[in-house]
Amino acid sequence: MAVADRIDTILQERGLSRRQLAIKAGIPPSSLQSALERGHNITLDMLQKIADALGVPVFLLYDVDIFVEEVTDFAKTLVQMYSVLNVIVENPGTPEDTRKQIKEILPEKEKFTGQVTTLSMMSRKSVDIPPAFASDDVKAIFELLGQLNSKGQERAIAQIQDLAKVPDYQKETSPK
Repeated sequence: MAVADRIDTILQERGLSRRQLAIKAGIPPSSLQSALERGHNITLDMLQKIADALGVPVFLLYDVDIFVEEVTDFAKTLVQMYSVLNVIVENPGTPEDTRKQIKEILPEKEKFTGQVTTLSMMSRKSVDIPPAFASDDVKAIFELLGQLNSKGQERAIAQIQDLAKVPDYQKETSPK
């Protein structure tokens, strides 16, 4: 699905016109219309303004079919690298200074899983997260997302983002 089609789908779901979107995004309506019709004049800055006006992450508007394989391969490589680094850290024979250096750069398991999940959603392909890293909830989310088409996945992501904004559903953050 092309960028213009994705935008039009969201507009249709929300009962908005391109003109209303342009005004809300601070883009001249003629510029938005022209960019969406031609498809090749859409700048990243314009996409970001559109995404902000629609309240969706900008990656949902990308024509991701172009780089699906690259993102998927990158996410798989990250999972493998994380696994190897964890083995090194857990190995009693690893020098303490090496362990310390790796631990300093290695993200926490939960943060890493979230990052790989985001990459996977961006590519709209599932990346296998080793069982040691994935909670049952994350596995269930991936299984359910795998049952949806791209439009359904986009809708699910948008709903999760809405839930993440509700204070009752947010994780407690420790004071810094």
